[in-house]
Amino acid sequence: KIGYKILENVYEKVMLYRSSDRTAFRLCQESFRDKCVRWSISYPSKEHAERAWHMDKVTWIERRPIPG
Repeated sequence: KIGYKILENVYEKVMLYRSSDRTAFRLCQESFRDKCVRWSISYPSKEHAERAWHMDKVTWIERRPIPG
């Protein structure tokens, strides 16, 4: 997976990962306040994923605690 940073600050880091064949894009949010990592559904394009993030319409399907 190749990742693109969308946002990073003291509260969270958000990355956009793409599949090797560029047919699926997933957002990953690492929340330092909540001490968890969330993964989104797969989006068909980078633009769809970024639009979902900026419109606060991301569909999260997985949540895990940050190890440590």
